[in-house]
Amino acid sequence: MKIALVTSYPTAGFLPEALRRPKHAREEHATPWVRALCQGFAARDEAEVTVWVYSRTARQRVEVVRDRIRYVFVPKHEPLRTTPYHFHVPQQLLMIPQLRRSRPDVVVGFGTEGGHALTAIRSGLVSILFIQGILEKLLPFCAFGRWPVRIMQRLEHWSVRAADGVVAENGFAAAWAAAYRDAASIRVIPHGYNDEFLGVRREAGPPRALFIGTLNNIKAPDVLIRAFAACQPARDWQLVLVGDGPIKDECVALIHQLGVDRQVAMTGHLDRAGVLQQMARATFLVLPSRMDTAPNVITEAHAAGLPVIASATGGLPEMVADGSDGCLVSVDDVAGLSARLKDLFAHPEACARLGQAGRQKIRRLNDPVRVAAEHVRFYREIIARRRTEPGAASTSEQEQ
Repeated sequence: MKIALVTSYPTAGFLPEALRRPKHAREEHATPWVRALCQGFAARDEAEVTVWVYSRTARQRVEVVRDRIRYVFVPKHEPLRTTPYHFHVPQQLLMIPQLRRSRPDVVVGFGTEGGHALTAIRSGLVSILFIQGILEKLLPFCAFGRWPVRIMQRLEHWSVRAADGVVAENGFAAAWAAAYRDAASIRVIPHGYNDEFLGVRREAGPPRALFIGTLNNIKAPDVLIRAFAACQPARDWQLVLVGDGPIKDECVALIHQLGVDRQVAMTGHLDRAGVLQQMARATFLVLPSRMDTAPNVITEAHAAGLPVIASATGGLPEMVADGSDGCLVSVDDVAGLSARLKDLFAHPEACARLGQAGRQKIRRLNDPVRVAAEHVRFYREIIARRRTEPGAASTSEQEQ
């Protein structure tokens, strides 16, 4: 089977500096769920997989083969500020002819928030939409004008309806997609873990809460800072915020205002090695999002043996079992979150027990080889269904 994955993917480690644009150019998302899926495909060795990346940091079209997976980086030139007004047409014009010439059996578009799903669907090939975030759920927390919102919502809804099949990482995403299409062509498949997180071992040190994510209104780091200050932290209790974003300055001001400067550290963006190091030093992870679908950082934290405190919103209650491998709190509940922080800070033995339960859970549910096998089975079902539909055309006929 030939599989094409249309997605964001970082060029770091793939392209030499001479083929990368200046460092101020925006780098693609790390997409660890795509990396884990490719790891599973490579381990099974039953599919020929190509990862197609419409890349803002690549200077020219480049092909790289790594661990039996082929990566094709296609340069992206249009400015970021024009999104979504161009309807992702430039990406489609560049990539669809190349996709058709490569003749994959199925094209998987990752996410409705960019042009990946549209490119996969409009290629005319068998298409799968992999739901990442759900714009319809996130837009209330974003500062967009009325027309951009309408455009993005219409593109998202059309993508869900038009794809031949949909992969949802949990029941929350599947239920949302089922409002726009036949539920029989939606499959719930959790994302896989990346092996390096299983190798994390806790380092000795003071009790430390860890936040990893974009500093924005969706991830709600401000709620975490207030909750940390409200729990009247002991002198050696620490909070580390990993990430950058639009409300960074607000967070810095809030930390100073609440008088917890000495106990709260902000690292900015970290590479994978830096994230692994922070997880080794952490006691537990905190994710107080106001909305989230299936954040990979929870799977990574559980793989690293960390319990997770998360808000009970979106797909998070399916990823964190309250009292078993972490704790759930209500959205924007500073008092409730503060109480949970205090409990875990004061009981490191409970953190160790919850963390081990989380690690055992993801070994069972998120094994990348098993996840890849489920994807292949679903792709075969959708391909077979597409071939039996009236008017189904072969790839060669579509090209003509």
